[in-house]
Amino acid sequence: MRQEIDEAEARGAFSPSVTYAEARALPFFQAVVSEALRICPSVALSMPRYTPKGGATIAGEYFPEGVQVGCNAWVIHVNKQIYGEDAEQFNPDRWLISEERNKEMEKFLVTFGAGSRTCVGKNISLMVSRHEISANISGN
Repeated sequence: MRQEIDEAEARGAFSPSVTYAEARALPFFQAVVSEALRICPSVALSMPRYTPKGGATIAGEYFPEGVQVGCNAWVIHVNKQIYGEDAEQFNPDRWLISEERNKEMEKFLVTFGAGSRTCVGKNISLMVSRHEISANISGN
């Protein structure tokens, strides 16, 4: 990651204060951020939801209408069917295999929640964290 940032800096790819768009143009850096969010989700709660009218079948189990259900983000993030056999390991390269696989993994990356209950500060948080990481590494 440091090499990618150093090379971008050497070719003048950064403004004095690295922008979100400039950080997004660094594929390995983006993979490291995604992997860090996967391995260390910010919320350790189960992100509770209520089953809809008529109930719901989740993982083969039926839950009647109005029952509170939930799953911890970390449990989802170490699912080997989604993230591979090394799901419990920090491996940014998993995000660089293919665009299709990346999109599939992103669907299950619930560090900031998901759907209509996604954290409203998600985009700001991502922008700030990417900026701070790149500034700390490049020494700006």
